Amino acid sequence: YDTAELIERFSNGEEVDLRSGMSALLDSYDNQVQRKVKNPQVLDPIEDLLKAEENNTGFSWRLPCLNRHIKPLKGGDFVVVAARPDKGKTTFCSSELTHMAAQVDGLYPGEGRSILWLNNEGPGRRIVTRCFQSALNATVEDLVKKSNAGTIRQEYAAALGGRGGTLRIFDAHGMWNHEVEDIIAAHKPAGILFDMVDNIRFGGETSNNGQRTDQLLEAMYQWARLLGVKHDCFVMATSQVSADGDGLQWPTLPMLKDSKTGKQGAADVIITIGTVNDPVLVNDRYIGTTKNKLVRTGVPASPQANVHYDGSRGRYVESVQ
Repeated sequence: YDTAELIERFSNGEEVDLRSGMSALLDSYDNQVQRKVKNPQVLDPIEDLLKAEENNTGFSWRLPCLNRHIKPLKGGDFVVVAARPDKGKTTFCSSELTHMAAQVDGLYPGEGRSILWLNNEGPGRRIVTRCFQSALNATVEDLVKKSNAGTIRQEYAAALGGRGGTLRIFDAHGMWNHEVEDIIAAHKPAGILFDMVDNIRFGGETSNNGQRTDQLLEAMYQWARLLGVKHDCFVMATSQVSADGDGLQWPTLPMLKDSKTGKQGAADVIITIGTVNDPVLVNDRYIGTTKNKLVRTGVPASPQANVHYDGSRGRYVESVQ
């Protein structure tokens, strides 16, 4: 009946995305069938859960300040990384994800998983270069020398744990959410970075008649979070900080662009990258967590750390106190 209704609306000339609508109906049907045949009870033994906590199992961060305040990332964890435009979100992500890529095969042995970077902002080729810089702690000039020497690919693979395919970059400009899901299904993910969820085109139940409201953003970010649960991988999403946060070291929770509570409610951790409007401190960054459900015991929820932005090498480096 739902399928017939959707086709009738399409035939009557209504503004209906038939492809994404059908995909949403199929997903809904599959979920209902799976719920009927699978026992949804959580049966993980408490001993195994506590052992994972004791052993610090999960993806660790490159920045020591994040490791001190955030537990390692596990499947289903959802992190939002927020900053003002052109303040280093891409470099932060490349620095952290190249570090995490080296941990994939250790955490998922024999599974051939990858971290997927879904880019829908600038050209993906720039991200590829930035990831090589971050992985090798190298300037562009250093990369050219390595390329001319014929060693760049081997060094990059070694920095990513011995397998260059542990980090894959996709241009997702103009894609619908069902097309994004097809990419994810084709490459078994250990982690997913959405850069940015806000720019993905959504259809079906999530489209909200095309109105970009706070409720729609919440549904989009919940969709991204559920993908992490479905595929047993961590998920990151980048977001811009609104103009209210310009020049602030520690932007507050409501300052995520176009959202006061929607994005915030979906996230386990929100990492903010703050800056100050002082030319002398142009390379200073201020790392905070306005929300941290993964906080370690005995420490504040936010590190509020001053770090150095090394754009020429694609790294964030914690300042020496």
